[in-house]
This record gives sequence, C-alpha cells and structure tokens, in this order.
Amino acid sequence: MSVFRIVFREDEETARPTEDVEAVECVQHNAWIVFLDPSGPCHSVRSDKVERVERVHPRDLQRTPSTAPVPSYPPLPRMEMPHA
Repeated sequence: MSVFRIVFREDEETARPTEDVEAVECVQHNAWIVFLDPSGPCHSVRSDKVERVERVHPRDLQRTPSTAPVPSYPPLPRMEMPHA
C-alpha cells in the first residue's frame, strides 16, 4: 500500500485541507480521481477540485522528534555513595 496526499484547489468559498489516502494506486476516470486498494475502489474525489495528487514516502510520514523526549517526571538527584 502507498499513501497518496490530495492537495485541493483553493477557491473563494472554502479552503479544504490536504487529505491522505492509503491505496495501491490512483486513476483518473472521467471527472473523478479514484483510489484503489486490493478489494477495489476505496476513495474518490472530483478531479476539478484537486490541484495535485502526490505519492508520499513513508519517511515523510514519520514525525520523529529531533531530540530525546522529555520525561514526564523530574530527574532524580544524583546521590553519592559512602565509601566502605
């Protein structure tokens, strides 16, 4: 499966956000863009509403933080062990 990002045209009435669709492929059929999964059509949009369709790479979908996550608890103070 692939992920396709649908970027909609901006019009005067509404600004529709981008939409991600998981599908095997997409095809244009008459006035529609149809997204297909192994069982058949899974999503469709009117082609006149779409500016472009992009295939999104899996690495673009991963939102890994560039730094280590902050723990939800405060760190323990460092304790000095007595010498025996």
